[in-house]
Amino acid sequence: MRRIYDSEALAADEDDPFKPNRAEEDDPGPRTVDWANASHALVPMALRRRAVRVGVETDRESYALDEPVRFRARFGNRFPIPVSLPTPTRVPWSWSVDGHEHASRVTVDNGDADGLFRFARSEHKTFYRRWHQRFRESDDEWSAATPGDYRLRVWVSGYPETLAAETTVRVE
Repeated sequence: MRRIYDSEALAADEDDPFKPNRAEEDDPGPRTVDWANASHALVPMALRRRAVRVGVETDRESYALDEPVRFRARFGNRFPIPVSLPTPTRVPWSWSVDGHEHASRVTVDNGDADGLFRFARSEHKTFYRRWHQRFRESDDEWSAATPGDYRLRVWVSGYPETLAAETTVRVE
Protein backbone atom coordinates (compact mmCIF):
# COMPACT_ATOMS: atom_id res chain seq x y z
CA MET A 1 0.00 0.00 0.00
CA ARG A 2 2.81 2.35 0.78
CA ARG A 3 4.07 2.21 -2.81
CA ILE A 4 0.73 3.44 -4.13
CA TYR A 5 0.76 6.49 -1.90
CA ASP A 6 4.43 7.22 -2.50
CA SER A 7 4.01 7.01 -6.28
CA GLU A 8 1.28 9.68 -6.27
CA ALA A 9 -0.94 7.38 -8.39
CA LEU A 10 -3.95 8.66 -6.48
CA ALA A 11 -3.04 12.33 -6.85
CA ALA A 12 -5.30 14.65 -8.76
CA ASP A 13 -4.14 17.65 -10.73
CA GLU A 14 -6.22 19.77 -13.05
CA ASP A 15 -3.15 21.08 -14.95
CA ASP A 16 -1.45 17.75 -15.62
CA PRO A 17 -3.16 15.87 -18.51
CA PHE A 18 -1.95 12.51 -17.18
CA LYS A 19 -3.54 12.87 -13.75
CA PRO A 20 -7.29 12.78 -13.14
CA ASN A 21 -9.19 15.96 -12.31
CA ARG A 22 -10.94 16.37 -9.02
CA ALA A 23 -14.66 15.70 -9.32
CA GLU A 24 -16.69 18.76 -8.51
CA GLU A 25 -19.43 18.31 -5.95
CA ASP A 26 -22.22 19.38 -8.31
CA ASP A 27 -20.97 17.19 -11.17
CA PRO A 28 -23.64 14.53 -11.90
CA GLY A 29 -21.07 12.14 -13.30
CA PRO A 30 -21.42 10.25 -16.54
CA ARG A 31 -24.43 11.11 -18.63
CA THR A 32 -27.33 8.74 -18.22
CA VAL A 33 -30.76 8.51 -19.79
CA ASP A 34 -33.77 9.05 -17.55
CA TRP A 35 -35.90 6.25 -19.02
CA ALA A 36 -39.03 7.28 -17.12
CA ASN A 37 -39.06 10.66 -18.86
CA ALA A 38 -37.85 9.23 -22.16
CA SER A 39 -40.63 6.63 -22.30
CA HIS A 40 -43.18 9.30 -21.40
CA ALA A 41 -41.98 11.37 -24.34
CA LEU A 42 -41.43 8.55 -26.83
CA VAL A 43 -44.18 5.99 -26.17
CA PRO A 44 -47.57 6.96 -27.67
CA MET A 45 -50.52 7.32 -25.30
CA ALA A 46 -52.38 4.38 -26.90
CA LEU A 47 -49.48 2.07 -26.05
CA ARG A 48 -49.15 3.46 -22.53
CA ARG A 49 -52.84 2.75 -21.90
CA ARG A 50 -52.36 -0.80 -23.17
CA ALA A 51 -49.40 -1.29 -20.87
CA VAL A 52 -51.38 -0.77 -17.67
CA ARG A 53 -53.48 -3.63 -16.30
CA VAL A 54 -56.19 -3.03 -13.68
CA GLY A 55 -57.76 -5.58 -11.33
CA VAL A 56 -59.95 -5.67 -8.24
CA GLU A 57 -60.75 -8.55 -5.92
CA THR A 58 -62.28 -9.18 -2.53
CA ASP A 59 -61.34 -11.87 -0.04
CA ARG A 60 -64.87 -13.36 -0.19
CA GLU A 61 -67.91 -13.26 -2.46
CA SER A 62 -70.50 -12.57 0.27
CA TYR A 63 -70.46 -10.61 3.51
CA ALA A 64 -72.78 -10.36 6.48
CA LEU A 65 -74.70 -7.15 6.95
CA ASP A 66 -72.52 -4.41 8.53
CA GLU A 67 -69.32 -6.41 7.97
CA PRO A 68 -66.55 -4.38 6.26
CA VAL A 69 -65.84 -5.42 2.67
CA ARG A 70 -62.10 -5.58 2.17
CA PHE A 71 -60.87 -5.28 -1.39
CA ARG A 72 -57.58 -5.10 -3.20
CA ALA A 73 -56.97 -2.88 -6.24
CA ARG A 74 -54.07 -3.92 -8.45
CA PHE A 75 -52.38 -1.91 -11.17
CA GLY A 76 -49.51 -3.27 -13.21
CA ASN A 77 -47.21 -2.35 -16.06
CA ARG A 78 -47.02 -5.14 -18.65
CA PHE A 79 -44.13 -3.54 -20.53
CA PRO A 80 -40.40 -3.87 -19.79
CA ILE A 81 -40.05 -0.07 -19.95
CA PRO A 82 -41.26 2.60 -17.52
CA VAL A 83 -44.75 3.95 -18.25
CA SER A 84 -46.61 6.96 -16.87
CA LEU A 85 -50.20 8.02 -17.43
CA PRO A 86 -51.33 11.62 -17.03
CA THR A 87 -54.26 11.97 -14.63
CA PRO A 88 -56.56 14.99 -14.20
CA THR A 89 -55.93 15.06 -10.44
CA ARG A 90 -53.17 14.10 -8.06
CA VAL A 91 -55.23 11.09 -7.02
CA PRO A 92 -54.00 8.33 -9.37
CA TRP A 93 -56.98 5.95 -9.00
CA SER A 94 -60.45 5.79 -7.55
CA TRP A 95 -63.18 3.30 -6.62
CA SER A 96 -66.96 3.22 -6.49
CA VAL A 97 -69.86 1.10 -5.25
CA ASP A 98 -72.83 0.96 -7.62
CA GLY A 99 -71.58 4.09 -9.38
CA HIS A 100 -71.11 6.17 -6.22
CA GLU A 101 -67.45 7.20 -6.02
CA HIS A 102 -65.96 6.26 -2.65
CA ALA A 103 -69.48 5.02 -1.78
CA SER A 104 -70.55 8.64 -1.49
CA ARG A 105 -73.59 10.35 -2.94
CA VAL A 106 -71.81 13.63 -2.20
CA THR A 107 -69.35 14.95 -4.79
CA VAL A 108 -65.81 13.95 -3.86
CA ASP A 109 -63.11 16.59 -4.39
CA ASN A 110 -59.92 14.92 -5.57
CA GLY A 111 -57.87 18.09 -5.91
CA ASP A 112 -57.09 20.42 -8.77
CA ALA A 113 -53.56 19.76 -9.93
CA ASP A 114 -52.64 17.40 -12.70
CA GLY A 115 -50.60 14.36 -11.87
CA LEU A 116 -48.93 11.28 -13.27
CA PHE A 117 -49.51 7.65 -12.35
CA ARG A 118 -45.97 6.29 -12.78
CA PHE A 119 -44.87 2.69 -13.17
CA ALA A 120 -41.33 1.38 -13.30
CA ARG A 121 -40.68 -1.36 -15.82
CA SER A 122 -42.89 -4.39 -15.11
CA GLU A 123 -43.97 -2.82 -11.80
CA HIS A 124 -47.15 -3.88 -9.98
CA LYS A 125 -48.87 -1.68 -7.40
CA THR A 126 -51.40 -2.99 -4.90
CA PHE A 127 -53.72 -0.89 -2.74
CA TYR A 128 -56.01 -2.14 0.04
CA ARG A 129 -59.28 -0.44 0.96
CA ARG A 130 -62.48 -1.14 2.92
CA TRP A 131 -66.10 -0.38 2.24
CA HIS A 132 -68.01 -0.29 5.52
CA GLN A 133 -71.35 -0.97 3.78
CA ARG A 134 -72.36 2.66 4.14
CA PHE A 135 -73.23 5.34 1.59
CA ARG A 136 -72.41 8.94 2.38
CA GLU A 137 -75.53 11.11 2.03
CA SER A 138 -74.07 14.41 3.29
CA ASP A 139 -71.07 15.64 5.26
CA ASP A 140 -72.34 14.09 8.47
CA GLU A 141 -74.97 11.56 7.34
CA TRP A 142 -74.43 7.98 6.21
CA SER A 143 -77.00 5.35 5.22
CA ALA A 144 -76.53 1.61 5.64
CA ALA A 145 -76.48 -0.73 2.65
CA THR A 146 -79.36 -3.16 2.37
CA PRO A 147 -78.91 -6.85 1.56
CA GLY A 148 -78.27 -7.46 -2.13
CA ASP A 149 -75.60 -7.41 -4.82
CA TYR A 150 -73.29 -4.42 -5.22
CA ARG A 151 -70.88 -3.63 -8.03
CA LEU A 152 -67.42 -2.64 -6.76
CA ARG A 153 -65.33 -0.88 -9.40
CA VAL A 154 -61.80 0.61 -9.55
CA TRP A 155 -60.21 2.69 -12.31
CA VAL A 156 -57.25 4.87 -13.16
CA SER A 157 -58.22 8.54 -12.76
CA GLY A 158 -59.07 10.03 -16.11
CA TYR A 159 -59.70 6.62 -17.73
CA PRO A 160 -62.92 5.33 -16.12
CA GLU A 161 -64.02 3.42 -19.21
CA THR A 162 -60.77 1.98 -20.57
CA LEU A 163 -58.60 1.31 -17.50
CA ALA A 164 -61.09 -0.15 -15.05
CA ALA A 165 -62.05 -3.43 -13.38
CA GLU A 166 -65.05 -4.48 -11.35
CA THR A 167 -66.41 -7.29 -9.24
CA THR A 168 -69.73 -8.06 -7.57
CA VAL A 169 -70.15 -8.32 -3.81
CA ARG A 170 -73.17 -9.85 -2.09
CA VAL A 171 -74.37 -8.45 1.23
CA GLU A 172 -76.58 -10.90 3.16
